[in-house]
Amino acid sequence: MADPTTATKLQAVNTILSAIGELPTTQGVLDAGSSADVSMAEQILDEVNREVQMEGWHFNTDSKITFTPNASNLIVVPDNVVRITASGYDITIRYTGTARQLYNKTDNTYEFLSPLTEEAVVVYLFDFYGIPEPAKRYITIRAARLFQDRMVGSASHHKFSERDEFKALLDLKEYEGSTARDNIFSDVGVFNIIKRGSIL
Repeated sequence: MADPTTATKLQAVNTILSAIGELPTTQGVLDAGSSADVSMAEQILDEVNREVQMEGWHFNTDSKITFTPNASNLIVVPDNVVRITASGYDITIRYTGTARQLYNKTDNTYEFLSPLTEEAVVVYLFDFYGIPEPAKRYITIRAARLFQDRMVGSASHHKFSERDEFKALLDLKEYEGSTARDNIFSDVGVFNIIKRGSIL
């Protein structure tokens, strides 16, 4: 059973439903997908979770990662990786029809003859339950506002929820600042954090 102090996906979905005055749902209904409103709330939560994590935060970004080609000289990218950057390389992730692979845009090839070791910075997409509480709070409130906009579209509700969303974003950025020990002189990945503005 989940730690009661850690927000679950069910709790997030119920917060989203409450934005339009819906009654809380249960884990059984969520798992079965038997309610259109519950399914929509979960879909928007997943959408916002991906959107926010793709920005690249301290909790889901690792640096100095080495990627080693397989026997076919290909670098297969794990499903939970949403972005890879590396100084000295012009690379991107492409789906070949069978797997997500790293593509070398400089040489127009999927083949890598040596490991990718040049300070690779990787942004991961984690399950909602496994991310820090400030990130969960921001994602939940943003998803609730989008859900409310799409389902009801009340301007007065939107203004109230937007204030909550902005406060949650500030809390997340404060958490980011207190947990990330990097600076612009020690980590190339910090540039992405510094240049990131509000995604409201």
